[in-house]
Amino acid sequence: MKTTGHAAADQTAPSTPALKPCPFCSSRAEVITAYEPTRYGVWCSAGDCHGGFLPVHETCVEAVKLWNRRSGSASSVGGRATRGISTARKRWASRKNLELARRAKKIMRIKSETEYAIAQLRPVRQAEQIRLECLAKRSRARLANVLPQIKADPVLSRMLAMLKPGQADGHPAPPVKDPLAVKRKFTTAP
Repeated sequence: MKTTGHAAADQTAPSTPALKPCPFCSSRAEVITAYEPTRYGVWCSAGDCHGGFLPVHETCVEAVKLWNRRSGSASSVGGRATRGISTARKRWASRKNLELARRAKKIMRIKSETEYAIAQLRPVRQAEQIRLECLAKRSRARLANVLPQIKADPVLSRMLAMLKPGQADGHPAPPVKDPLAVKRKFTTAP
């Protein structure tokens, strides 16, 4: 098996496309040739990369085209494979990445502002809940004191019966939850 540089490959096939760097390590790639029968392949010049394929293609053009279509992890190396080359795809990706970063930053800012506001409002909401519970207890106590007087007065007792549907005509009233008895649900963070 004989290794030839890309320049030698250009001499054997004048219409050979440009050979791209290794998609895995961004090193220079070389066309390799095997004889009996003549076959072509492409190999990475970095000794420890092992990116490439054996000379199994009948033409140099076919081997180079297949090599150039490969994709690998060279982008994780930081773009060394395409350093200095400005393409529409790279500009689009750059704009998209910038947009995503700005959106993530905005979400983090909103999240931190929301958490701060919740922390500031928590004591106020707890104080409001305590105040409403005290008012509800006082209202129930006043109602308990006045209820015998309401039942003693015939006009007020009929009005009370109208307020409780079903009891005026002898049917039991459906259970109604006292809105003051329902406790408010506040989320409290530890």
